[in-house]
Amino acid sequence: MKLCWLLMLTAWTAWPHDLTSRSELRAGVVVIRSTYGSDEPAAFLAVEVRSPGGTIEFQTGRTDIRGVFAFVPDRDGEWAVTLDDETGHKSEVRVTVDAAVPDSGPAGGLGMFQKALVGLAVIFGATGLLYGWRVRRT
Repeated sequence: MKLCWLLMLTAWTAWPHDLTSRSELRAGVVVIRSTYGSDEPAAFLAVEVRSPGGTIEFQTGRTDIRGVFAFVPDRDGEWAVTLDDETGHKSEVRVTVDAAVPDSGPAGGLGMFQKALVGLAVIFGATGLLYGWRVRRT
């Protein structure tokens, strides 16, 4: 009888710790939400993202305090995301991407120095055109 109670107690305490992960694709960003069985956020899980056909990690990191992790895929195909709480609970999510966002170079475009340089070039160019037109008229 005691063994029966012990097994029931073990099963009951293990049930809420079942790790579940769901993914969704929003505007080219893959968002993964992880929870334990009782809808408790799975915070700070280790995450490893592998690209389609990739043998090394595309990205690694951790979920935030709400159990959320996001990444931007750079090509189409099936992506593999492994989430691990490092205490024996692991989850793998397969995400099929068919509209990846291509790499567009450095983020943010031109820096402040480049913008100032372009502005000065436009001003000097316009001034040179005006003086050239004025000299030609006389």
